[in-house]
Amino acid sequence: MLTSLAICVPAGKYGAEQFVILRSQFGTNGSRLVYFLAVIFLTMGWLAVLAMMFGRSIDGMTALVSGTEASPTGIKMVIAALGRFS
Repeated sequence: MLTSLAICVPAGKYGAEQFVILRSQFGTNGSRLVYFLAVIFLTMGWLAVLAMMFGRSIDGMTALVSGTEASPTGIKMVIAALGRFS
């Protein structure tokens, strides 16, 4: 929490990038590590959300075509969501 406050206030006040301000706390290589981890975790989370949306849309389309009821947490959604990553 203290790290985020120490970064957000100067970023808003001086208009500098957050990862440039991180250099004063973590050094050059430390700020690269923080940036790398943030990109990895944020990207993985967003890709999981997109995979769930894709799986639910495939489940809905197959239910519409086959005349059955869609199951947003069913096996078709899981297979379509996991198949998107492979």
